[in-house]
Amino acid sequence: MAEQLTDELAQLKVCCGLAHDELVEIAKKCCCGSCGANTVILQEGEPIKDIYFVRNGKVQVEFEIPHILHPDKVIVEILGPGEMFAWSGLVSSKLTASVRALEPTDYFHISVHDLLELCERTPHIGYIIMRNVNHVISSRLEKSRQQLILALQQIGQY
Repeated sequence: MAEQLTDELAQLKVCCGLAHDELVEIAKKCCCGSCGANTVILQEGEPIKDIYFVRNGKVQVEFEIPHILHPDKVIVEILGPGEMFAWSGLVSSKLTASVRALEPTDYFHISVHDLLELCERTPHIGYIIMRNVNHVISSRLEKSRQQLILALQQIGQY
């Protein structure tokens, strides 16, 4: 199983630039999971324990803006195979958005604690992971802004 996950990790943007032995170290810490369609995998505001990567299926990243929008959820992005979610665990202790499976979905995840410990113990891994996660953060911020503008335009507030 670790070898298959190593191969999958090698395809992820967040792991771009890591050597095979570094990917093996990360794969050893990963666990696999799955869920059915319409399952809330993570709920906004809850403590973050793990960072996730979609293997198969699709998930929707969404956040709530109660009393302003109807419906009160803004869809930030739909993620598919190879994409990560709950990245905010690297910099925050609470989830900044909810994640819902749109279809049956397989994923793997790594404990935030384990990943941060690995990053601290092996600075090269830490640098590469954090550099690549910054690209994900930038993209999600831009998409969040775009979706928020669209939602506000729908209610005539922008």
